[in-house]
Amino acid sequence: MTLIRRFRVYDLPTATHDNLLRSAREIFAADVSRLDTEHCFYIETTRKLEPEEQHILDWLLAETFLREHRLVAVVSRRKSPAWCPS
Repeated sequence: MTLIRRFRVYDLPTATHDNLLRSAREIFAADVSRLDTEHCFYIETTRKLEPEEQHILDWLLAETFLREHRLVAVVSRRKSPAWCPS
């Protein structure tokens, strides 16, 4: 079995971020200056993925509905597959 980990930055709503940051400062230290969050994906496969399969997986996990997180397709000499974002 192969375990693949992928991470994606996740922006919390402002109020949630501010509340968590305030709590972190109270619990850990007053000098906590920022709070970053992310999603972690664990994908278990029966074999190592081929590069094209890894590319598809990364595209599927990207937040393609958010313009600032949109995945940009890499231009190659091959014709782009149908699933590539335009």
